[in-house]
Amino acid sequence: MSSVINFFIQVTPTNNDPKVVASFYLNAVKTWGAPQVLRTDCGTENTITSAIQSEIRQSMAAHVYGTSQHNQRIEALWSKLKQSVIQEWASFFPQLTASDIVHDGEVEETAVLRFCFMGLVQQSLDNFMRYWNTHNIVQTSDSPGGVPDILFYAGPSLHLIPSPVSIQQAEEYSEMPTITGSADFDEFLQLIMDQQLLTMPQTKDEAVLLFDKLCPYMKQ
Repeated sequence: MSSVINFFIQVTPTNNDPKVVASFYLNAVKTWGAPQVLRTDCGTENTITSAIQSEIRQSMAAHVYGTSQHNQRIEALWSKLKQSVIQEWASFFPQLTASDIVHDGEVEETAVLRFCFMGLVQQSLDNFMRYWNTHNIVQTSDSPGGVPDILFYAGPSLHLIPSPVSIQQAEEYSEMPTITGSADFDEFLQLIMDQQLLTMPQTKDEAVLLFDKLCPYMKQ
């Protein structure tokens, strides 16, 4: 979820499940409150989120559809994100395939790959998020300039804090994402980690080694 002022970003095994997208929206609402207006594109992954936003704000006008191309700040953000994070990982993973470490189309291997690397990818995104939210942005005709974190927390709040009951009702239509794309795979891999006294990797090399250790268990 992102805005022209302050943003956070989460890595998951899916970007098109409306229940998962709704869970991220609700996490943001529980932290900062519901925005005055939520803008998304027309993708079906946003259907539940748009309904919850309208219900919380008690107004159909609380959600609008639009393309990201009309939001220069968001386009600038994604451009920087691609240059500093996405390109790094987009070039790294094909190297694993080229080295015959990972094999395309192997469902179990894909699950293990996510399990081993998702934390590192999220760490890269968190580092970028901290940079973005603390860097100085230039004022435009429709947005103030300054440091996003300062503008967000020091400025007037337009966010509505929903009641616990409304949050609880909305959560019935959301679903937290799994790590691998399968709750069963998550549980099984974590069981192996515990049994073998393995720890989550802190570097890419450690993640490759962990991947090599875990894959045989998935194929037994």
